[in-house]
Amino acid sequence: MATDAEVKQIDVSGDGGVLKRVLQEGHGSCPPQRSKVFVHYTGRLLDGTVFDSSVERNQPFEFDLGKGRVIKGWDLGVAQMKLGEKAILTCREDYAYGKSGSPPKIPPNATLQFEVELLSFDEPEEGMEKEDWEMTFEEKLEALEKRKAKGNELYRQGKYEEAAERYKKAVDLFDKVAFDVLSEEQKAAVAPRRSAAALNLAQASLKLSAAADAIQACSQVLEGEGGNVKALFRRGQAHLLQGNYALAKADLSAALKHEPANAEISAELERCNLKEREYRQKEKKMFGKMFA
Repeated sequence: MATDAEVKQIDVSGDGGVLKRVLQEGHGSCPPQRSKVFVHYTGRLLDGTVFDSSVERNQPFEFDLGKGRVIKGWDLGVAQMKLGEKAILTCREDYAYGKSGSPPKIPPNATLQFEVELLSFDEPEEGMEKEDWEMTFEEKLEALEKRKAKGNELYRQGKYEEAAERYKKAVDLFDKVAFDVLSEEQKAAVAPRRSAAALNLAQASLKLSAAADAIQACSQVLEGEGGNVKALFRRGQAHLLQGNYALAKADLSAALKHEPANAEISAELERCNLKEREYRQKEKKMFGKMFA
C-alpha cells in the first residue's frame, strides 16, 4: 500500500500545470534564481516511453535557473527542490513543449514526466547574471577564481565529474582567442590562474579516466610553460592511461629531468616501463601463436 509520501503531489505552479512528487528527500535550501544547477534526469511520456535521459548518457545537465533556457516546468519545479532531492515533475503541455511538441520524440500537446535529481548548484555570484562574453576583464578574473574554488570543493567531496565541469568553465573564460587579445599586464594576471584551473581539470579528468581531456588541459598549460612539471607529469599519466607508452615516457622523463629527486615521477616512469614490457611480451606471444 502506498504511503502518503509516495502519493502526495505538490502543485508547484498553482494551477496544476506543474506537479512535484518527492521520491527522495533532499537537504538544505532550494537553489536561488540565477544559480547554475546541475541535475540528472529522465524524461518520459505518460505512457512510460523515455524520450531523453542524462542518466543514460552519464552526463549531468546544467542550466541557469530562472533564465528561460529550459521549459517553464523545469524553471518552476527545480527551484522548489533541495540538494540531493529526487522528484517526479509532471509538466502540462503549456509548461513543456506546448501545442507543437518537439518532433519526432515529443508529440503535440504532450504532458511530460521528468524524474529529476538535484546534484548540486552554484550560488549566483555578483555580476554572474551576465554571459561570459558580456563580462569585463575584472569580472572574468573573479569568475575564474570562484569557478576554480567551487571545483576544488567538489573534488574534495569526490564529485570528480562535476568538479571537472567547473574547472573547464574556469579555463574557458580565457580561451586562446580571448587570451591572445589581452595586454601583457592582463596576460600576466590570467596565465597562472588559468594554468592552475587547467591542471586541476587534468587531475579531475584522470580520476574519471578521461585521458583525452587531461591531455588537452595539460597541453594548454605547456603551450605557455613548456617546463611545467605538473603538466608534464599529468599528461604522461594520461598517455599511459591510453597505452601510448612512448609519449608517456617522453613526458615523464621530461618531468623527471626538471625534478630528479621526485619519487612520484620516478615511480610512474617505472610503472610505464613495466606496462610497456608486459605489453611487448603479450604482443610477442600473440604473434608467436599466429605464425606457429
